[in-house]
Amino acid sequence: MARYTESDQGKQRDRNEDYVYSFKLDDVYGLVVADGLGGHNAGHVASELAARTFGESFQQLNSGDLDEEAVRLSFEDAEDAVHEKIGESPDEFEGMGSTLVTAVIKGGKALIGNVGDSRAYLISDGEIRQITEDHIETEYHGMAGHLRKSQYLYNVIGGQGNEIQVDVFEQSLSPDDVLLLCTDGLTDELSDNRIRRVVSKADSVSDAGSQLVRYANRSGGSDNISVTLFSPS
Repeated sequence: MARYTESDQGKQRDRNEDYVYSFKLDDVYGLVVADGLGGHNAGHVASELAARTFGESFQQLNSGDLDEEAVRLSFEDAEDAVHEKIGESPDEFEGMGSTLVTAVIKGGKALIGNVGDSRAYLISDGEIRQITEDHIETEYHGMAGHLRKSQYLYNVIGGQGNEIQVDVFEQSLSPDDVLLLCTDGLTDELSDNRIRRVVSKADSVSDAGSQLVRYANRSGGSDNISVTLFSPS
């Protein structure tokens, strides 16, 4: 088993509003990545609170076997914690929110949960596959021939709403597979194919993770960059 986490401010942001968190409970490993909503109040508060609450809740709820209900309940606890924080000081925290992508792993099985557009990938046998689906709504404005496209996240922890839809995916892991969780600071800068090449050629998950962050910064570093990688071998 090998795991690696790193969160970097990037080159163009004044603050790191991402947060990465990992835990081990007996033979269960947990990985958590959160991305505070840019341009909103206290995104860095929301991401840390969401990530830590998920991890702490799952460790309390876990029965020893991987449990989808425990994953969903832990997401709900993270959602409640962020809204409670908003209620304590609306002037300071109103509208704050975060994406949240998580993986809990035992043996050769992982349960991956997701809200927002942070992603989970599987790199296996030289191929890459995005496991999660981005919760992004696309709208077109204007007249035919002069349309403008805008995109927004419709499903986040906190924010303006108090209902979340949690996607949970079950994924089998072979010994040489690599599971990658990351924020869009990575995927906006590097293509899936570049990510695949970096991870496949690296000597270890720590080498892969540090190289991904370095290459994302080299490509522009327009956002905070966070990665966490896990391999059973």
